[in-house]
Amino acid sequence: MSIVDFLFSTAHAQIPPESDRTVDAPAMLSSWMGEVAGLTLLALAIAGFLLLIKLYARWPKAEPWLVTASLAAFIPVGSVVLYYATNGHAAYHESLPALVVIAPLLGGVWWLVKTKTRLLQGPADVSAVSAKRDAHADVPPSPRPAPHPGEPKREAAKPEPVPSAAAAASASSKDRIFISYRRHDSADITGRIYDRLVQRFGKDQVFKDVDSIPLGVDFRDHLGNVVGRCNLVLAVIGDQWLTSAAAGGEHRLDDAKDFVRIELESALERRIPVIPLLVRGAAVPSDSELPKSLSALTYRNGISVRPDPDFHRDMDRLIAGLETHLGS
Repeated sequence: MSIVDFLFSTAHAQIPPESDRTVDAPAMLSSWMGEVAGLTLLALAIAGFLLLIKLYARWPKAEPWLVTASLAAFIPVGSVVLYYATNGHAAYHESLPALVVIAPLLGGVWWLVKTKTRLLQGPADVSAVSAKRDAHADVPPSPRPAPHPGEPKREAAKPEPVPSAAAAASASSKDRIFISYRRHDSADITGRIYDRLVQRFGKDQVFKDVDSIPLGVDFRDHLGNVVGRCNLVLAVIGDQWLTSAAAGGEHRLDDAKDFVRIELESALERRIPVIPLLVRGAAVPSDSELPKSLSALTYRNGISVRPDPDFHRDMDRLIAGLETHLGS
């Protein structure tokens, strides 16, 4: 055999016969449709997950666990669905690694949306009552002195000037928030709540202390006037708020001269919305546990403010409710 004949026979052998080079169009179409069906099902699964996490926002305590369980179930369920939807083209050993990567990414997206936006906020646990303003002009409170052991008195003997009529009119035109609390019961958490509210609404719109009471002024009237200038009152209720006792053993709340009692009575009498903020696992007291003048507090819708890691999430819900009241 000559060299030319050998090369020709070798090249001819490497060319597949015509029957082997025929394209199986139905098989390719079936494979392509299977891939499209798989991608469509994956998109629908992701959309369903987004709807679920929006629903989970209604139960903030269980929300992280529900999302985690859904993501864990998404991996095996998604792999099985893809396998059968694609007639076996999406094998388990191919789809499972991809879904293992997709699930944490979905979890990361949920966390970013939850912490950085308000798209997944649940319904605020704050009542939707219209705020009513009392136009009493008064002196803005001065910084609180260092507390003494036990429940300190809030009276101070330092006289202060009376503001001008223009300043009073300017003050009364603002939406204000008053925070009522007991120092030994919830001073630390109240400080954190105050800081978040100041960050959102401004320092001149949030009050949590009334210390400078002019000489010769009835402190009950003074407290009532300061509360009356506000549109909302936040009653911070801790685990010792109800049972706190004075030196003689009497519950402070049963004393008509108790500052917390006077603040809340002033707000309820003026029909100013009072929102219980429940901290340290406390609950809203029943009307039988409260003085008659405060019994309406039992029926005010409130919100729990839990410690970290839930503190900022609870504060976001509170602020959203306050914005509804104040029209911010």
